[in-house]
Amino acid sequence: MVNTTIEKLGEIANSSSYVEFMQGVNTHLMDGLYGIFILVAMMSILFIAFVQGNNNPKESFAATFVLGFLISLLLRAMGLIPDLAVAICLIGSALAVAFAVKS
Repeated sequence: MVNTTIEKLGEIANSSSYVEFMQGVNTHLMDGLYGIFILVAMMSILFIAFVQGNNNPKESFAATFVLGFLISLLLRAMGLIPDLAVAICLIGSALAVAFAVKS
């Protein structure tokens, strides 16, 4: 048990790039949830920032989901999140924009 943990940490420490380091953390330490946590944290920060700057929460929600979708594309290109997370962001951004435009 301890040897495998040390081997995993050794693999992560021997990363040659930042992307490889993040993929190692995602795979070996976080069981694939590191990218999801990054996406949720960034979308939460964006939503709080948009709500403070704009009094309309529907517009803030739509802007957050659109930018969240773009962030999810970058995280997917890095191999940190699955395709399902990108699809959820795409559907969420379409619905949020539709609701924001409707009202």
